[in-house]
Amino acid sequence: MAGTVWTCLDASKLSIGLRDGINPIPEIDEVQFIDAPWSSYSNNLLEILGLAECKGIVHIIETHVITAWKSEQATKWEYSVKEQAAALLLRQYSCLSLESQQKLQTLAMVPVANINGHVSSKFSTAEELIDPSVPELRNLFFDEDEVIPVAEFFSQFQVALKGCGLKTAVDEALVNRRIRCYSNSSHSVLEIQQRAYCLLKSTCRWTSPMSILERSELRQLKWLPVMDVDGILRLEASNQCRGLKDRLLVNLQLPILDIPISAEWELRLGWLNKLPNSILLGQLNKGLGRNDRAVVDAVCFNIAREGELEVLAAKLMRTPFVLTTKGRFCNSTEGLLLLG
Repeated sequence: MAGTVWTCLDASKLSIGLRDGINPIPEIDEVQFIDAPWSSYSNNLLEILGLAECKGIVHIIETHVITAWKSEQATKWEYSVKEQAAALLLRQYSCLSLESQQKLQTLAMVPVANINGHVSSKFSTAEELIDPSVPELRNLFFDEDEVIPVAEFFSQFQVALKGCGLKTAVDEALVNRRIRCYSNSSHSVLEIQQRAYCLLKSTCRWTSPMSILERSELRQLKWLPVMDVDGILRLEASNQCRGLKDRLLVNLQLPILDIPISAEWELRLGWLNKLPNSILLGQLNKGLGRNDRAVVDAVCFNIAREGELEVLAAKLMRTPFVLTTKGRFCNSTEGLLLLG
């Protein structure tokens, strides 16, 4: 770390006196930092002799440290150097310009730990991490996921970290990252189910227009823990299953998510879209085969409500969905004959 006295000037292209005293500034190519406090003789001599510019720490951060961190120089810094430099940046966060604050959002400068608090050797942008004090967020992750700031670091700089984009609530970017993880996870379906259920119960800040969702990862990836027609729990894409509300309309053909979710989630998953007639007729026939009156009634009501009676009239005429007083189903023609 820098902090030489003014008599040790070297061949660096630029020498800068540190008016705020020695700070943990990382080594930056072709720049030498010199201890030169505001009221010291070294500050006066450096400026009078033109040996170095004397600057405050905010200027140095904005002009040199952020730039060096964005370049390949940061890859040379040891873990402890990066951690001290990150602390320096965040300690001065409120004094930085809005432009510089925005630049901090792009820097992988936050030391990372996993959900259990074990420190890794990694640094991440704040936007990729979560506020560890929010259970709604923690519950979305597996124990080994490295998604929280190191505890002591978070304790010192949580306000600045939130300003840099640390997740404090579920948003669309977080949803997309989690469903990618769930769909590719080596964890058991039961373990994924616990996290996915928490995600589906959360309130999300959606930003994408509905028009792009048809082919989105949200609907295409197999991440939803659903019960299939054979009673087996598996992961499925939302366009291949349905929610609990549609159970009687599809459960003999499609897997079902067996927890209630909000209308907003149903909309995003595509579950408010009209069911294909082929699915409805298939469900009707299987319901009839099982003599399941609840299924038959639900499908027939749905067909009528959606205005599909005329479209399906020919097929329905041949389908024994009319319940007689004898407790058996017959087609509409037989029903009329029985009434006669």
